Amino acid sequence: MPLPKIDVAVYELELPMLKKKVRYRSFLVKEQKILLMAATEESPDAIERAIRQVLNNCCLDEVDIENMSLLDVEYFFLNIRAASVGEIVENKFRCKNVVNDEICNNLMKVDMNLRDITVSGLDTYNDLIKLTDRIHVKMTMPKYNLIQKAAGKGESEASDFIFDLLIDSIECIYDGEQVHYAKEVSRDELMEFLENLSADQFEKIQTYFTNIPKLNKIKEVDCSKCGYHHKIEFEGLENFFE
Repeated sequence: MPLPKIDVAVYELELPMLKKKVRYRSFLVKEQKILLMAATEESPDAIERAIRQVLNNCCLDEVDIENMSLLDVEYFFLNIRAASVGEIVENKFRCKNVVNDEICNNLMKVDMNLRDITVSGLDTYNDLIKLTDRIHVKMTMPKYNLIQKAAGKGESEASDFIFDLLIDSIECIYDGEQVHYAKEVSRDELMEFLENLSADQFEKIQTYFTNIPKLNKIKEVDCSKCGYHHKIEFEGLENFFE
């Protein structure tokens, strides 16, 4: 006779960029082991692989996790985490207020409710960048795996990564009525296109990444030592839990 299987709760949420509802279950011990092993490696690649594997395991609907945007991955994972091991996450924050020419340096506990986290920038998100009257570039949200790989890059590799990220985030280029789809153009051609932009035009494309929607929460707390009132802004997956 086979051993009994314990039922797990099923939840549903809507992914903010895909605008699609997905069902998911909470972590099991096997997912917690995956995350623990990745944490001990302290490698961005290991963490990225672990999070993708956990999402694939826990998602109960057909969703392309591999090509999911950074925002959807972070939002999805935080909701699974909240359903699995609790909504409240304890963070530590060190007070840098200067008192009598000395930094306070008090270590404060800052509790974060994952259900209170919001997505900022969705209402102003614009994926179409106007370079000239004729030429426009349509962008896509950066993929989670690309952002995670950036964390493991040294300063010497940072420049190459920026161009890789830009190229991988271009959906198409409009030249008047003609449309050039990035998937139908070589990477060398896309690189040449970027390298021939003016500084102002290139900055417009870079600004797109600054303004993309992101997870956001501002937590207000008074330092228990010096009394300074802090407004702590949390952004991105790594800021919300350890």
